Amino acid sequence: MTKVVLIYGTGSGNTERVAMGIIEGIEAAGAEAVLKKYEGDFIDLSDADAVLVGSPTYNTKPMPFINNIFEGEQGDQFDGKIGAAFGSFGRDGKAVMAITEKMKGRSMDVIDPGLPIFARPDEGKLEECRKFGMDVVSKINEK
Repeated sequence: MTKVVLIYGTGSGNTERVAMGIIEGIEAAGAEAVLKKYEGDFIDLSDADAVLVGSPTYNTKPMPFINNIFEGEQGDQFDGKIGAAFGSFGRDGKAVMAITEKMKGRSMDVIDPGLPIFARPDEGKLEECRKFGMDVVSKINEK
């Protein structure tokens, strides 16, 4: 079965809500979705077909520890995988752009643009999240 791992950081819960919407779309498309809140621990991505990384935007950047996920042994697992960034923001969605650039630096097959969602996603924005999840599975199936 196709497997998508979503790794995220959140402050107020908005990015987690975005992730939950994406998961609904992934599962509706017939794939397995695994949600991991990143807290600095090693996450095995060896059997993931795609990896999505999410963060809210803080001072135009992702949460600092989210950048660390792309380094060392953990970061090596991203190489060659399908990837996409997502997150919530208040003033700008630059965290999603920054994560996308990190993914490109790891030679990932990146879905660009990612999915920046303003503030707490309402039902309309959650529908965008679901569609994004379905689009990720479609990209995997094209390979």
